Amino acid sequence: MIYQLVIIGAKGEKKHVNVANSEEEFRNTTVEELRRKIQLINPDCKSNTQVSYRLFYRHTSLEDHDTLGDHGIRNMDTLFVVVRLPGGGGM
Repeated sequence: MIYQLVIIGAKGEKKHVNVANSEEEFRNTTVEELRRKIQLINPDCKSNTQVSYRLFYRHTSLEDHDTLGDHGIRNMDTLFVVVRLPGGGGM
């Protein structure tokens, strides 16, 4: 069985990302590993751009060192991409 997540991109597009082949591997996948997989399917999340992004699950921002299991994320759950654009400094 392939374990997947649904990713809602910054422009509202919905994509599926294959995460793991077993439940244990899925639970132990880090957010950093997941980011690499998302970069393959979502051009807005390419690491070589000046745009950075955050991943959210149930209103919680996910940190790179977290695992999917840390947040109780399960097969076919939905994560949201929020893009942070450069700029926005104070006046």
